[in-house]
Amino acid sequence: TEALLSSLFGAVPAGPPLFPEDALTDRSMRFLAAELVREQLLERTREELPYSTAVVIDTWVEPEEPDGQIEITATIYVDKETHKPIVIGKGGQMLRAVGTAARHQIADLAGQSVDLRLWVKVRPQWREKAAFLDSMEIT
Repeated sequence: TEALLSSLFGAVPAGPPLFPEDALTDRSMRFLAAELVREQLLERTREELPYSTAVVIDTWVEPEEPDGQIEITATIYVDKETHKPIVIGKGGQMLRAVGTAARHQIADLAGQSVDLRLWVKVRPQWREKAAFLDSMEIT
């Protein structure tokens, strides 16, 4: 490993850092929030729900006051009508649990409170639709 690192550092020209030293990632907070919602959904559904879900952040409103909360609405897209009740759960329990856990994670990451509202929509074969994929926030 040492020889490889030495060789690489010798081949790369010196220059300023591309990102600030305290940067965690090059992804936007919107992208991270969507991934946190998706992560909570997949952790809770395990084998019940295939990995054919997408989470799209529909709105992200920063608070006007410093101690205000970020208002986020997001849509969870599933492939099949039979997947929607799994995501929502009996009496909305699954969606509530996913939203609560994701909200806490997003708030920790953002450093302020978050109001997260989740919706579930069926979009058959969304992975094969280029226009839909292009419209998703992935940066």
